[in-house]
Amino acid sequence: MARDPESKYVVFLNNDLVVYPLSLHGIIEYMDSETDVGAARGLIYYGDGRTIYSAGGVVTELWSAGGVCWALSEHECYGKDRLHYVTYADGAYMVVNAEIGKKVGVYGKPFLDKAFLYFDDYVLGLLLWNKGYRVRYYPIKAGLHYAHRTIKPTINYFGLRAQTALMSVMKTRFGPIASLHLLRRLSTHSALCICV
Repeated sequence: MARDPESKYVVFLNNDLVVYPLSLHGIIEYMDSETDVGAARGLIYYGDGRTIYSAGGVVTELWSAGGVCWALSEHECYGKDRLHYVTYADGAYMVVNAEIGKKVGVYGKPFLDKAFLYFDDYVLGLLLWNKGYRVRYYPIKAGLHYAHRTIKPTINYFGLRAQTALMSVMKTRFGPIASLHLLRRLSTHSALCICV
């Protein structure tokens, strides 16, 4: 990790996210009170400031990943005001405990170079949980995410790549049907590309 050797935390931000003032201070305050939290994040809205982008990230047994309360309004998201555990902290705005990140990462880095975009944060979350650490959502309004502004033309490719990679690293009870599930996703994406 490229960081000051004295830093306790490292923050990862997307270039299309605007941080709310004092949100980082609030997240770090929470993290300082829990020694087993390796990564955390707060509540992120879409750019309109009303629709929720994510209140934490979840990976399911069927190898899909997404945000808690994704695309809901505030009054529809019952978990936004409570601390809760999540599978991963979305890389749009993620705070990582530097020492823990070095311990669980590969070659002292929190992310695999080959997992860049739509997969790197999933892997870090799964590694943290598998090594006995936790990933937390804290009820702090963290920022506005103008999602997909940078990679819009390639979003289907990276999303499909991430799910395919999840199938290869994550063992679930649905392993025997992984090929069928992937084939269904591929055909759906192909059909969408033809129709557009």
